[in-house]
Order: sequence, then C-alpha cells, then structure tokens
Amino acid sequence: MLQIKFRYKFQLIKAVAFAFLFFLGATSNFAQHLDLDAYLQLLEEKNIVLQQSANQLAVSHQDTRLAKAALLPSIGADITYQRDFTKNYLYLNEEDPTGFFPDRFRTNFNNNFNASIVAEQSIYNPAGMATFKLAKLAEEQVRLTHEDLSKELIRQGTQLFWQAIFTRESLLILEDNKALAKEQWQQMRVLFEQGYVSELQVHQSESFYKRTIPQFQSAQNTYEIILNELKALAGLSPESSLELEGEISLSNSELNAAIVKDTSLILNTQMKLLFQQAQMADQQIEVAEAARYPLVKANLGYHFNAQDNAFKFDNNNKLLFGQLAIQVPILTGGYNAAQIQKVKIEQENVLLEIQNKRLELQKELSNAKLNLQTALEKIEEEKEAIQLSEKELRIAGESQKLGLATPFEIKEMRLGLTEAKLRLLNAYLDLQIARLQMNRILGKV
Repeated sequence: MLQIKFRYKFQLIKAVAFAFLFFLGATSNFAQHLDLDAYLQLLEEKNIVLQQSANQLAVSHQDTRLAKAALLPSIGADITYQRDFTKNYLYLNEEDPTGFFPDRFRTNFNNNFNASIVAEQSIYNPAGMATFKLAKLAEEQVRLTHEDLSKELIRQGTQLFWQAIFTRESLLILEDNKALAKEQWQQMRVLFEQGYVSELQVHQSESFYKRTIPQFQSAQNTYEIILNELKALAGLSPESSLELEGEISLSNSELNAAIVKDTSLILNTQMKLLFQQAQMADQQIEVAEAARYPLVKANLGYHFNAQDNAFKFDNNNKLLFGQLAIQVPILTGGYNAAQIQKVKIEQENVLLEIQNKRLELQKELSNAKLNLQTALEKIEEEKEAIQLSEKELRIAGESQKLGLATPFEIKEMRLGLTEAKLRLLNAYLDLQIARLQMNRILGKV
C-alpha cells in the first residue's frame, strides 16, 4: 500500500514538473505585442542605462541627507572600564616613630569606570548651510539629468519604433510588387509560347522579377536589425519575440494636429540644466564666502567618574557642563579669494553656454519646422500621385484587353505606383521624426 502511494505521488510530481517546464517554454516563446505606448513603458522600466541613472539619483538624495545631517544635533557617548592588576603606592620618606601612620599609601584602585555623553549643535554655521543648499541643487541637477536621459531614450525608442513600422509596411508593398512581377513574368512566358511577345520581353520581365527579390530581402534584414535595436534599448534579449502594433500613416485630423504651434523653450531639459548650473555656481560662491565667517557650536555634556576596589562606586565625581565653542578663520593664504574668483569665471562660462544653447535650439527648431512642413506637403503630393497612378493603371488594364497598351507600359505604371507608395510611407516617417524632434526640443517628449 505504501509503495502504491509513493508511486502515485512520484507520478503526480512528474506531471506537475512537466507542466511547469511546458509553461516556461511557452512563455519564453510568447511574442510580446506592443504598441508605441506599451513599448515606451517597457523601455522606462527595463532600460539598464535608465536604471543606473535612477540609482545615481538615489545616491544624490543620500548626499543631500548627509549635508543636512551636519546641521542637525549630534550625540556621542564614551564609556571605559579599567581593571588594575598591579597595585601602585606612594611611599613616605620619613617613618613615623609611633607607628600610627603607614609608610605608604595606595594610589590606584582595582576598578575604574568613566562615562561621558555630549550633545553638540551648530548655532551659527554659514558654511554648512551653504553646503546643504548646494547639495540640494546638485540633487536637482541629477534629477534633471535623469529626466533628460529618459526623454532622449524615449526619443530614440520612438524613432526606432516608427522606422520599424515604416520598414514593415514597406515590406508589404515590396512583397506585393514581387508577387505581381512574378505573375507578369509567368504571363509573358505564356504569351511567348503563344507567339504574342518576343523572347527579349520575357527576359526583361524575368530580370525585373529577380531585381525585386534582393530589395525585399534587404528590407526584411533591415526590419530584423531595427527589432534587435528596439529589444536592446528595452533590455530584452535578442531571442525574445517582439511584435509591433501600429500604423505609420495618419488621418487628416492627426496631420493637422502634427503642426506644433507653441515653440517656447521653457520646458527644454537642457536649458533647465544650464540654468541649474548657473544657480549652483551662485551657491558655490556663497559656500566659498561662508568659509570666511566664524563657526559657533554649543555642547551639553555629562561626565561620570568612579574608582573603587569593589563594585560599589560610592565615591564618584559627576559633572554636568555646557560649552560654547567659537572657531574664527583668520588667514587662509588667499585660498578663499581664489576659489571665489574661479567659481565666478565658471559662472560666466555657464551664462555664455546658455546663450549658445538657446541659439542652437532655435536653429534646430527652425529646421525641424521646415522638415515637418516639407513632410506634410510631400504626403499630399504622394497621395495625389498614388490616386493618379491607380487611375492610369485601371485605364491601362482596360486598354490592354483591347490591345492598346503593352505589358511594358503596364509594368512601368505599376512600378511608378509602387514607388509612390514607398515615397508616401517615407514622407510619413519624415513627418514622425520631424514632430518627434520638435517635441524633444520643446521638452514635450
């Protein structure tokens, strides 16, 4: 009976283990279907560089706490116990003839106990206050750097996402073009056998079909490379499966919304960082100037001292005291003055960098606006070109039935339609990148 139960339990454990391994294998091969928002959320959670930046922000916060701790009260205790194994005596030079007084006295005790506790508080510490403010500004600068890195990674991820969508939709067009080219080649072979076309036309259609194959394969390889870039950016392994959801084309309302009207640079993170550096330079000057002022501290302490051969400690000394300490810097050899002048020069460089960065961003914003407008115009042009090519192709198809259009003319029309569709997709991609660049400059990404 026990053997049957054991065998049943062992089979049950095997079944559970097999089901668990099957679940792991299924989940490892499970494809993640992500739209742009879901991918960006995954990027913010899994990107390794962004996680390191977040840790650096946490370190900066602890630095601020350390600077603040220097201004708060501190309490320290010191406790010692000493056991004397050797007896020390004080000897008298003259002996007492009466013998009433001893000729030596014990000068130490077997047990010595000392304890003291001191509370210290800075009353006037301008250098410490200035350092604390500087630490807070430094933490804010790290936070802005983290925010700028996050926006830059979002920009990179968004651009790669739209490039992947563009390549994927281009693959559909190229695949359709390849299939049509193959179908036309086969039709030309049939017409050649029937004596309607020449052998040269058959070779031309065959050559056109063969040229469509490397185009399709190149686009397919490009799509896989972009997918790997997206995976690496989001902290995914190259073996993981990733399916992207979304379309690169936009509706008319979305095209109108793509036009950015607010062009203020007040939200730009790089400008914020430069202004933060200017504030830090001001604070560093304050820190250097504060080193010239005195430092006032107040101490409150209690001291207990007892000595005894036994452990009674009835005879002891107690001392409760208050202390006011003033430290006055007198001469630093010109160190503080040189430090102030150095920071002032650095501050001037930061102000110049602010002006230079503003001009640079304004130039980039102007170029992005031109790219955006060009992409919008290109989209309208290619839409009209596609409509015209489709209409011409329909007319040519009807004319071919009547013998008024040659297969070569139809091939050229279809090739023009395919190229127009690819140009339209490329215009949509240019629009997405230009809008993304503008939002990045304006600090809206």
